[in-house]
Order: sequence, then structure tokens, then C-alpha cells
Amino acid sequence: MFLARPCLPMLLLLLMPSVAQAQSSFRPTVTLDPASGQVVGVGRLSTTPGCASASGTGRVVKRHVERGALRGITFKDDKYGEGFVNVEDTRQIRDPALRRQVEDGLARLLAVGSEVAVHTLGCGAAGRVEELVSVKLKGGAAPAAGVTPSSGSLTLTAVGQSPAAGPTKWRLTNPSKVQIMLAVTSTDRKFVFSLSCMNTGPAGLHFSSYFMGPRNWSAQMEGAAISIDGARFSWEIGGADDGYSISDSMMNNMMVLSPSARTALAKGQRLIIDGKMDRGGAARGATFDISGGEAIFARFEEKCRALPAA
Repeated sequence: MFLARPCLPMLLLLLMPSVAQAQSSFRPTVTLDPASGQVVGVGRLSTTPGCASASGTGRVVKRHVERGALRGITFKDDKYGEGFVNVEDTRQIRDPALRRQVEDGLARLLAVGSEVAVHTLGCGAAGRVEELVSVKLKGGAAPAAGVTPSSGSLTLTAVGQSPAAGPTKWRLTNPSKVQIMLAVTSTDRKFVFSLSCMNTGPAGLHFSSYFMGPRNWSAQMEGAAISIDGARFSWEIGGADDGYSISDSMMNNMMVLSPSARTALAKGQRLIIDGKMDRGGAARGATFDISGGEAIFARFEEKCRALPAA
């Protein structure tokens, strides 16, 4: 994985600043396991031009934290040994819900001792400054909700277990100590719609929603693009080609999903998010079976109220 360079002595494996320029549109991708709701992969952490690309597998030896943010890891590649890999500052991510998902995912995937597969960019003189592009679980644990580089289509294979049978397709999980997540996959298993909550302290509970689909699909960004059982809702859809945030209200300068929106989802039977395929622009909606959601939404909100302040 480490690109045509002499092996650096351990004394030189110091925390080096990333050479990537701050990106105003920095928006990593997140791969979720629909069965557990946990992040099993993070991508697009760096897009620095003019660098050489490499991939490898190995173990995280050390985490390097600067001013409270993870800025790099010492990574022991299975073939090339130890080296330092820069991690982009996640505080640049503007979307608070996505930022929490990315940070929670990196906290687990890049924990000391984790066995992972990484993709890096070698930049600078002789490619010696390495930047992390993506990280995912090593071995046979396939991504549960992500875009495969070869086909560009979304795969939704359960990681470690199959989704449990039950009266509802919604899955309630606790991906971190300060976050609860409720997620559902589309009927064709190519899209994921999720809600998450966080206790922001005096400001109260913050409910956000995130939606992910194939890269060759685009959500309708204007008008009443969301329908529940035929009723149209003019909720705001924001984001880019890797994912969308969905909101209908504002709280403390953050876009949130209001109680009325959550009630509509809890009591609904069928959710459709309008969109189209990039090739030819053919209309295609993402359809979700959201029936039987009232009980699990009640548990979701109960667990949210019990969260410690973030």
C-alpha cells in the first residue's frame, strides 16, 4: 500500500499536517449496515488532485488526535509495515447529522487494533504524505449500504446477520452512546432512509434525517418530492450525489425533522421520494414500506429522551 518510498524510522512517524486543501464542499460518504444501523465504511475523505492511489489491509496501531479531532493514524500494512496516514478534519463537514455519522464511524473503524481495508493517496515528494480516502471492515464483511466502485449500484447485504423478521421494516439501533438511529431500506433494497436523534443539552433533542441512494440516481430537489400514502409533503431535501438530508423545520440554526413529520412517518404505510436516473433522466421514485411504525417510533423517541447530552 505504501508507495515506492524508503521505510521511515519510527522516530519520523510524527503527526504531519494534511496537504489537502480545506474543501468547502467536503462531504464524505457513509456506508450503513441496515440490520444494525452501524457505520461499516466511510469514503471520500480526501480528493486531493495529483496524488498516487493505493489500497491495502492492516491494523490500526495508534490514533493521533489534535485539538480534540482525529488527524491521523499509525497504520501497520500487512505487506509494507507501519506508516503514518493523515485523516481529514471532520469538523469541516457542514451537515451536522453527516458529521456525527462520519465521526462515529471513524471512532469505531479506526480504533486501535481494528483490522481494516484502506484506500489512500500518496502526495508530496515521492508520495510520502499519505491521506486516507476510505476505510471499511476487513475481510468478508461486505458493505450493507454503499456504492460499489465497479458498478455504481447500491448494495444492501446484511453484515454479520440477516434483518430480523417482524411486523415492521424499521430497525432501531444505538450506533454510539449519544446517538439513536431508526432506519428502513427501500422495497428494492437500493435506498436507505434513516432518522437519528441527539441530545444537544439545553437546546433539547435534535432529530435529523438522512437518505442514501445509488450514485446514478438524483433526488428531486424542488417541490413536494416526498409522499406518504399519497399525501404530498414539501420537506426540504439538501445534499449532493452521495446522500441527502431531509428536514421540514429549523431548531437552533440546524435543520431538523419536526414532531408532525415524525408522526406522519410513524403512522404511514408507504413512503416515496421522487427522483430520476441520470442516464436519460427517467423518473424513478424510491419506495419504502414504513407500515407498523408507531410502536418502534415510540421506542425511538423514548430512547432519545434518555440520551446523555452530547
